[in-house]
Amino acid sequence: LVKTALAGGDTNLHLRIYDQGVNSEETLLFDSHPKLSVNQDSKLQAHYTENMTLAGRIWMLEFVPLAVMTSSIDDLYPELGGLMMIALLIISLTWNLFNNQSKSIVLEENLRKSLRASEEKNKSLIDNIPIGIALHEMIYDAKGKAVDYRYLDLNPAVEVHTGLSESATIGQLASQLFDNKAIPYLEEFSDVVRSKKPYRFESYFEPLQRHFDITVFTAGQNLFATAFIDITERIKNEATLQKLAAGVNQAGESIFITDFDGNIEYVNAAFCELTGYSSEEVIGQNPRLLNSEVYSTKFYKQMWNSISSGNVWQHKMTDKIKNGSLLPLMVTISPIKNANHEITHFICHQQDLSEYEELENKFYQSQKMEALGT
Repeated sequence: LVKTALAGGDTNLHLRIYDQGVNSEETLLFDSHPKLSVNQDSKLQAHYTENMTLAGRIWMLEFVPLAVMTSSIDDLYPELGGLMMIALLIISLTWNLFNNQSKSIVLEENLRKSLRASEEKNKSLIDNIPIGIALHEMIYDAKGKAVDYRYLDLNPAVEVHTGLSESATIGQLASQLFDNKAIPYLEEFSDVVRSKKPYRFESYFEPLQRHFDITVFTAGQNLFATAFIDITERIKNEATLQKLAAGVNQAGESIFITDFDGNIEYVNAAFCELTGYSSEEVIGQNPRLLNSEVYSTKFYKQMWNSISSGNVWQHKMTDKIKNGSLLPLMVTISPIKNANHEITHFICHQQDLSEYEELENKFYQSQKMEALGT
C-alpha cells in the first residue's frame, strides 16, 4: 500500500500509516516525511484520516497536504485544495488496490494451472516408472500400537511386481490382502513412521514367493510409502554364480581368467598349487610370466588371433613354473562374451601332463626293452 501511494513520486503530501493494534493503541509504521513534526502538520488546515481493515487488522491512514501544495492553488480555500488532492490520492489508492486484487486473482489462477500441470507430470512419471510405489496408512490400536496398515494408492508397477491390481488393493488392509497372521513387514514399516527415517532392505516375501529390494519412507502423519523392485532373478543369478565360482575354485585342474587385454583377474587354488605362484603374485600380471621361451612369437600371435576372433584354442604346451621347472600342459583357452556377444574375458584351463608323459616314457622304454629281448 505504501509503495502504491508513493509510486507517482509526489512529495507534496505527508502520509502516515498507523497500526491500530489491540485496545486501540496506535503504532506508527510509516512516515513519508519523518523530519516534520505533528505540530507543524497541525498548523495546516487540510487534514484527512481513513481507517482500513486489511489482513485482519485495522490500519489508519493520515494525509496532510504540505504548504507547497496549498500555496499553488491560491484561488481556492486551503482546505479545499488539500482535500481535493487527498481525494485524488484516495481514488488512486482504491484503484491500485482493485487492480492489484485483479492481478492477484490472475496470478492465483496461473499458479493453480502450474500446480495442476506439475501434478500431472509427476503422476505420469510415477505411473511409468518401473519401480513399484505404494502409499500406506498405519493403523494403531487404542494403546497406540501399530497393528496393521492400509493401501491408499499405488502405481501400475505394483501389479507388475506383485500381481496386486489397483481396484482390488486400494482401501484394503495388508492383513486382508495376504491373509497372513503376521502382517508383512509391520515392524519395519512402523519403525520408519515412528522415527521418520527412511529404511532400505532386501527380503524374501513368502506370500508371493519373490525377493524384493524395498525402500520405506514417511509421507505425512501416520503415512508411509514403499518403493520396491523384484530382484528374484538377480538372487537366482547370484546363487548360480556362487555355485559356479565354488566349482571353479575347487576344481582339481588349473584355471585362470584374464580380461580382454590378457591381465589375470582370477586364479583358482589348483593354479597356485601347479605353478607355485600365489594369487597375490599373479593378479594383474600377464600370463607371459609362464613363458618357457620354447615357442616363437609367431606361435603366440596365431593363438591370439584365434581366441580374439571368438574361437576356442587348444594346444599342448610347455610352461615354466615359479621354481624354474618346465611343465608339460594341455592348454585350452576359451573367450567369455557378454550379453551383446562381445568378448570381455578369456578363461584358460591347464591340464598337467607330467604323469601322462612319464607313463608314456615308461611304456616306450618297456617296448624298447622287449624288442631287444631283455
